Amino acid sequence: MKDDIDWIDDAIRTPAQWPNEGEFLRRCDAAFDELELRNDLVPFDTDKVTLVTVMRNEERMLPAFFEHYRSLGVQAFHVIDNGSVDRTAAIVREQESATLWYTEASYRAAACGCMWVGAIVRRYGLGTWVLHVDADEFMVYPGMERHDINALVAALERRGQSRCSAPMLEMYADDRQLPEGSMAVSGDHSVSGLAPWTSVQELIGRYPYFDSAARGRSYRMVDYGHGMIGFHGGARMRMRAQAGWGSEFWIGKTPLARWHERTAYGNIHVPWPFHENPRALQTALLHFKLTNGLPAKIKEALEHGQHAFESKEYRIMAEMMRTGQLAHVFHPALSIPYKSPVTLVADGLIEVLPEFMKV
Repeated sequence: MKDDIDWIDDAIRTPAQWPNEGEFLRRCDAAFDELELRNDLVPFDTDKVTLVTVMRNEERMLPAFFEHYRSLGVQAFHVIDNGSVDRTAAIVREQESATLWYTEASYRAAACGCMWVGAIVRRYGLGTWVLHVDADEFMVYPGMERHDINALVAALERRGQSRCSAPMLEMYADDRQLPEGSMAVSGDHSVSGLAPWTSVQELIGRYPYFDSAARGRSYRMVDYGHGMIGFHGGARMRMRAQAGWGSEFWIGKTPLARWHERTAYGNIHVPWPFHENPRALQTALLHFKLTNGLPAKIKEALEHGQHAFESKEYRIMAEMMRTGQLAHVFHPALSIPYKSPVTLVADGLIEVLPEFMKV
């Protein structure tokens, strides 16, 4: 049997075909048996977007998460709680139109949770639009204040698209304003005592900066052929390069898709079949990882040991934090403040749908 931890690379090794597609889909179906339904099942709706996410110990991020996606028009949530020991499950239960699933099975063996997402959508949601994001990822797009996410997918369908891609932009603070010796990402190794984030506006207020595409070579789009498009760069890749860790850092995702029988997130960045992934970037994910909660997340990830490639990325961040290489994320020449999705359009990172342009 194929080694479970290889799925991320396996799905992109041969872009023209995926020899193990059938096996991956079979494992998605089998993974349904690892999930326990903890409350009433909220049905998928062919006319509306359903959000499906995998979480572990995200009580601090959940208030902002639900507030943001409800403001975008999401009315149905499926949350897969992977063994949380905080109030994640309790908070999800309090939410209207939120289905809570629970599992203590291996996140890594489930292709970083993608098999659980596939298990639920393949059983209940084929033919519907599904938004697949993490708790610290907040989707934005031009015109979102006037056009909700259901209008967005309707516009995409009129263009012949069945998916929507997005750069994942690392958000961070201006560490020049911090006391000498402190870090923008410093914090306790526990989230206890850290207040929950109540809105994405609060997060942006604390961590308003991202790396500009227009001011330098912070991002790179690579066409690997057969519809597999890679988007690389951002603040974490910049920091890794400065610290000597190198390697490409994938930040592109296709979080919004209309699922069919062959849809498969073997690799979270580029779902299969690849030819359905658009080259255009019409949304973005504001990614709030470089926050004062990062030390706790690193500690948990290393103890849990369930992330891809033996938690390699968290091991790198842990070493960079230990050596002070994450002390100054802000870059005077590259860092610009996020004001609205218009900021991202002006910077050349994402496009705006013509019908969403304000008249």
